[in-house]
Amino acid sequence: MKALQYYLSFLLCLTFLSVNGQRNVHPFNPDGSRYDVDTTQVKTIKQYIKFSGQKYLGSDLLTDQHQTLILYKPLSYQPCIVFAKDSASVITALKSLNKSRYQQSYNMSSDFESMLELGYTKSDILELLGDPQNEAEIDEAYTILSYPGFSIRCINSSSPEYATIDKLTRYDFSGAKKSGLGIADFHINLAGSDDDYVTGFRGSFTNTSTKKIKYIYITVRAENAVDDLVGIKTAKAIGPIAHNEAGSYSFENLFFSNIIESVRITSIKIQYFDGTIKLITGAVLKSSFVEK
Repeated sequence: MKALQYYLSFLLCLTFLSVNGQRNVHPFNPDGSRYDVDTTQVKTIKQYIKFSGQKYLGSDLLTDQHQTLILYKPLSYQPCIVFAKDSASVITALKSLNKSRYQQSYNMSSDFESMLELGYTKSDILELLGDPQNEAEIDEAYTILSYPGFSIRCINSSSPEYATIDKLTRYDFSGAKKSGLGIADFHINLAGSDDDYVTGFRGSFTNTSTKKIKYIYITVRAENAVDDLVGIKTAKAIGPIAHNEAGSYSFENLFFSNIIESVRITSIKIQYFDGTIKLITGAVLKSSFVEK
């Protein structure tokens, strides 16, 4: 994705010209060692990016007694090159990085918007972030790649590696820690257009407890357009789901009616491998929904 490199380097050259002009600022690796480059030949940030061969570079400027510029991989927030006065400044700067704060900030959204404009594909994301925690196909039209703290939706194509990215969803698990379960990407699951009488739901469930989940029993209520009850069913999601891991499930044949307009969760029962049971209802259930 050379276009992204040039796009970001152009912005960096404009924004951090003062950093690049300081003679006492040098490029370092994240471990504090000097970045191996001939500084007499490679002098601009654009040249450093091109020389590094690193794709998908963003930036993070930290200001203290010295200016420090960190180039990172967007979405993963993994530092690649640090422009600083010395190795001690590199270590100090990197300690201030906060991945969870980045994932809730405008910067992450901005990075993703740039990727959208440049036509990023599923293969690009896998190269950038590695294998997801979970990968799920939704209605044959989309594939959801779930990573810690966020997921990326890709539009399916005849060639999976060319599926373009479509949507970034970030999650806040602070409320879900109380219930022990984070619920994301929950939607009504309509069957194919040739069968209007079959309805279900789909969703992703993250284990925020310290115990390993064996089963999740999800009780849902189906309603019509004026919120009348059409039916109540309980679906069984089979684990295992370890601590901080997620499982995505799709239930398509729960209800048989052509008047269902919505499906919502009324309660969840979790059975752990140690045999204990936890019931989630009311306000605690509401706080378990983590999609932002």
